[in-house]
Amino acid sequence: GFTIVAVATLALAIGATTAVYSIVDGVLLEPLPFRDPSRLVRVESTGRDGKSFPLSPADFVDYQNQSTSFTGMAQFAPGSANFATNGGDPVRLDRLTVGPSFFTVLGLSPVRGRFFADNEGRPGASNVVVISDNLWRSRFASSPSAIGQSIILDERPYTVIGVAPATANYPQPVDVWIPNAIQQSSDPSARGMHQFFAIGRVKDGLPIARARQDIAAIAKRLSNEYPQMNAAIGGNVLPLQEQLVGN
Repeated sequence: GFTIVAVATLALAIGATTAVYSIVDGVLLEPLPFRDPSRLVRVESTGRDGKSFPLSPADFVDYQNQSTSFTGMAQFAPGSANFATNGGDPVRLDRLTVGPSFFTVLGLSPVRGRFFADNEGRPGASNVVVISDNLWRSRFASSPSAIGQSIILDERPYTVIGVAPATANYPQPVDVWIPNAIQQSSDPSARGMHQFFAIGRVKDGLPIARARQDIAAIAKRLSNEYPQMNAAIGGNVLPLQEQLVGN
């Protein structure tokens, strides 16, 4: 009896320790699966209470154009889409609407085809889409001929231009990426629609704290320039690893 209890206790302890270490190793110790992940940050709006929330399109464009701390910045917004191929049954997919430089900021390369060009996602541009490695394997049997094929998303045709690597799982695994190139709007109400999240790549050698100060200074200028919409809105920069795992 003593031996059975001792062995069972050891087994439970070893199993629990292994499980905890696996989580800590995978979430905290292993670097993010992107190029030079220590340079990646989340750019956020903040309220007077210090809590963060998404950016408005107009604020994002100002951060992108006025900041000197980043080699690139891209917005994104999660969603879903009805998907169908010729002769296939429609399914619901997870979708991410992203700025054209989204994959470049993360430092990823396509498995097949290419990622978005800067002009894609603007009004009047052709509808293009990047699909996930999982969707490529499950729906296209990993065929190179998937590039150039037309698929239907929410009853609109899109041309597949690329396949993302399996590591393209930020902020969560998705099935399709659609480009959206935000342009500055003269409509003041555009600053009240906080609908986009954003990531940025801080320049090599520049402290993250300096990028945070840069964004905070721009937010301060915007609050003075647009008091009706931005008076209570600040800006913050958070390392991507810290944003993902929190405390």
